[in-house]
Amino acid sequence: NPNMVLLGFYLNDAEGVPKPSTGFLGEHSYFYVLLSSGWDALLRAFGRRKGYKDYYLDLYSDTNKGWKECQVALEELIRLCQEKQIELRIIIIPELHSPNEAYAFGKVHTLIRHIGSQHHVPVIDLLPAFEGVHPPSLWVSLGDPHPSAKAHEIIAKAFYDNEWGNQGAGK
Repeated sequence: NPNMVLLGFYLNDAEGVPKPSTGFLGEHSYFYVLLSSGWDALLRAFGRRKGYKDYYLDLYSDTNKGWKECQVALEELIRLCQEKQIELRIIIIPELHSPNEAYAFGKVHTLIRHIGSQHHVPVIDLLPAFEGVHPPSLWVSLGDPHPSAKAHEIIAKAFYDNEWGNQGAGK
C-alpha cells in the first residue's frame, strides 16, 4: 500500500517484451554476448541496421505492437493507482546521447505528457535539467549512454525540485 508510485519512463519502454535467448552461448558466454554486441554496433555504424535514433522513433509508430502494449500498461497502472487512491507521477528520463538542442525525441515526450494530462497524472519531463551538460559526462562509460552517477544526481535533483521545490525538506 504505497503512498506514491513513481514511474520512470524511458524511450525503450515501448519495446515489445523481449524473448529470452535460447542459445547455449547467449545464455552462458559473456564473450559471445560481447562479440555479438560488437557485431551489432559495427552493422549500425555502416548503416546495415537502424541507428539508435531511427530505432527509438520507430518504436512509437501506430503499428508497433510494443507501443500499443505500453499504452495499455500505462492506462492499467493509472487505473490501478486511481482505484487504490495512490498518487502516481510519471518521470520522463531523456535519452542521453544528446539531451540538448539536438534532441531527437521530443515527439515521444509529448506523447507521454499527453497520456498523463488525459488522466490527470503529473508528468515530469527531465529533459530541461540536462541543458548545457556535456553528454558523455552523463554516460556510465564512453560508448554506453546508460546514466552515470552524475546523471542520476541530476535526475534526483530535478525530480525533487519539481515535485517539492523548497518545501521538500523533511518530506
